[in-house]
Amino acid sequence: PGGPADTAKLPSGAVIQEVRVDDDSLKTLTPSAFSGFIEAHSGAPVTIAYTLKGEMRMVQIIPRSGVIENSPRP
Repeated sequence: PGGPADTAKLPSGAVIQEVRVDDDSLKTLTPSAFSGFIEAHSGAPVTIAYTLKGEMRMVQIIPRSGVIENSPRP
């Protein structure tokens, strides 16, 4: 509770299918690839497509730095 996924309104059990900023999409869905992708698109709206109970859903977030302890700050 209170973490980045909760803030982004990603429900428990959501399976991320795609992460996209404009025409650029994340090719490898790993934590380190996700972090690098978000860092490379700092401040840009990120669209996350996920499935939950067989239904495809989408949410758009604007990442903030300093949400995760020991994360880099601009």
